[in-house]
Amino acid sequence: MAAIEALKSSKYIFCPRTESGSIAAELVKKYVQKDIEFIDFPMGKDIKIDVSRILKSLLENKNVSFVSIGDPLFYSTFLQIMDAVKSYGIEVRVFPTITSFSFAASKINLPIALKDEGISVVPGTNLKLLEKAVNIFDNIVVIKPNRNFLKIVDILKDKGFKIYIFENLGFENERVFVEDIPESIGYLSIIIAKRGIK
Repeated sequence: MAAIEALKSSKYIFCPRTESGSIAAELVKKYVQKDIEFIDFPMGKDIKIDVSRILKSLLENKNVSFVSIGDPLFYSTFLQIMDAVKSYGIEVRVFPTITSFSFAASKINLPIALKDEGISVVPGTNLKLLEKAVNIFDNIVVIKPNRNFLKIVDILKDKGFKIYIFENLGFENERVFVEDIPESIGYLSIIIAKRGIK
């Protein structure tokens, strides 16, 4: 796999770290036995990431990798790092992964959209956008729904959507909810909602 070869050839491997640790680092350790440099990612809105250590290594002509969970080009904080690096004229190569909602749908063989249907992908932090989307689309994906979870469920139910909830996909504590709605969900969760499904 090209991504693993890139990690093996890197002088430095950087991984994001939050208050709860680094999921990315645990994944890297399964494939590459190298020291990992951590970049702290505070949780919250409009957070600025300190990319100085990454830039320093790159400007010294070191081969550097940054690992994120999920697709790095899809609602990822990695985009801050990429923009900063590219502003110095440094080439960035991205290895895309399967999007979280495609992975989620595959768990239960759930078609994401059929025929001429549209689909809307909405961040769970933007309830106003969700309220607009449910009036237009028959298929809704809500990413990062944990903070406004119950409000999101109410909006979707009011518009006749069937709700599928996926939590911690790919991990030992993975959970999928097709009928029952839990009281709360964790950070690594996603919702797929479909109108007209019984």
